[in-house]
Amino acid sequence: MHKIEKFEIEMKAFSCKRKVWVYLPDGYDPKGEPYPVIYMQDGQNLFYKELTLYGDVWHADRAMDRVQKNTGRAAIVVGVENSVDRITEYAPWEGAKEYGVLQSMGGRGSEYAEFFATELKKEVDKRYNTVRGREGTAVIGSSAGGMISTYIGLRYQDVYETMGLFSTAVSFNGEEFRRFVKETPQKAPQHALVYVGGKEDIAVFFTAEQMVDDSVWLYKELASRGVKTELIVNSEFLHNEYAWSVYFNKFAEDFVTRYYEGKE
Repeated sequence: MHKIEKFEIEMKAFSCKRKVWVYLPDGYDPKGEPYPVIYMQDGQNLFYKELTLYGDVWHADRAMDRVQKNTGRAAIVVGVENSVDRITEYAPWEGAKEYGVLQSMGGRGSEYAEFFATELKKEVDKRYNTVRGREGTAVIGSSAGGMISTYIGLRYQDVYETMGLFSTAVSFNGEEFRRFVKETPQKAPQHALVYVGGKEDIAVFFTAEQMVDDSVWLYKELASRGVKTELIVNSEFLHNEYAWSVYFNKFAEDFVTRYYEGKE
């Protein structure tokens, strides 16, 4: 049976501690063959209904159990707690002026990304039997979490081979985000799954049509860089954890299968 452990980690740049949840697969062996790792944003929303901030959960543990049952292969999942300043941490740039109240949010994503790719990974590698190389390391997030996961994946290509970019908030500061994606050199092979629902109206800020257009743009831009990218659009799905949980199953199984087959 799988286990979910929890520990706290210092975030030096933010002068605070942050909770981290870790899914360990059934039969986890701390001294055997190392496990690939999926790093996720919004840790409160991954496993426990009582902790979720938005009403539903990813059920990441159930997904990973299915992957193990279907493939006979397993991975670790790491989820980092978000803060009340979630958007400030997940956005490397402040919000675009046309979005009013969002304009005052964002701007510290580069500091968060450095913590995520360096301090967090170092602590997880110290505590658990993990694959240290990039081929066995993935990052995934949704909405603003998709934005910061894009940033982390491209900025730290030496750490992450695979990106899961779900309902990505491309337009939060579209000019800066698009410039970053276009101008960051592609230094290593990567895979990406870009997902968006067809009914993702987000308050008064982003329309469903805009969300789809933004994800199509992201797919095209990543593919043009040479990233092996898959795009999924589900016309009926909303902007919520239920939708993301459906396609997390695919993301996780593809990543785990690709890693182990690459070793054969």
